[in-house]
Amino acid sequence: MNHDCDPQDTISLRSLYIQPTLDDLLSSEGKVFEEAYLDDPLLTLRNIEHMVAQDIDNWVASVANVGEACVQLEILLDQYTSSMDRAHSLRHSIRTLTEIELWVAIDKLVTKEIPILVDYSPEIPLDLFNRVLLPNLVTIHRVCRLYQYLSDRHRRAFQGWSVISDEFTDDSFPVRYFDGSANFHHLKDRIDKNLLPSNPYHAKVVVFELQSPISFQIWRSITCSQSLRVFRYDYDCLLRSSGITVVLHQASEVKRTPRI
Repeated sequence: MNHDCDPQDTISLRSLYIQPTLDDLLSSEGKVFEEAYLDDPLLTLRNIEHMVAQDIDNWVASVANVGEACVQLEILLDQYTSSMDRAHSLRHSIRTLTEIELWVAIDKLVTKEIPILVDYSPEIPLDLFNRVLLPNLVTIHRVCRLYQYLSDRHRRAFQGWSVISDEFTDDSFPVRYFDGSANFHHLKDRIDKNLLPSNPYHAKVVVFELQSPISFQIWRSITCSQSLRVFRYDYDCLLRSSGITVVLHQASEVKRTPRI
């Protein structure tokens, strides 16, 4: 039996009428998903797979508030992933495509809001698609579209540039973001200088982490978690062995002080 058949082959017209829409799921802070999942877990998961495949691009195109949209996508992705874990689903290919489709939606929104992010690796390797089964023409077209998007992201990124880095330079994402933001410069001037690291790059990163865009926070979190789950790449080990943990700790210490 092929457990990775496309969701379009298994969802009846009746199920599309009784299940919530993608907009319902994304605009309810997870409540609609919880209600639908309690009623029919399998149908809810397969309906999400179908709607993401069919409707996510139109939904992304209609987004007005990127930060809010990223929060909505993160909630749905977390609910879908955790539910698939509990279900011990054998639909690995469809699951992978659904999760990557949601990651691409977030990536499109965040790179539009923060254009310099395209200069950095998307962190999701192209060989991801080597493990995806292609049961029909619809899935083949879907994989080709996702592969092209991810390939373009890798091509546009500078060699060796990564948001998940173990050192900070003029080329680091938070440093460049800080340098291009008058608000961050003003924030840095209001912070007691004794609270900031003496290293100028670390000081900029601390200020960036104090008020980094929520969209970027979500992008970074989901990118790391997806890479860890799908590719078993332990970003936590990288973070522990690098200067990132130190800087994030310093940022948290600054946040706890009333001296801003």
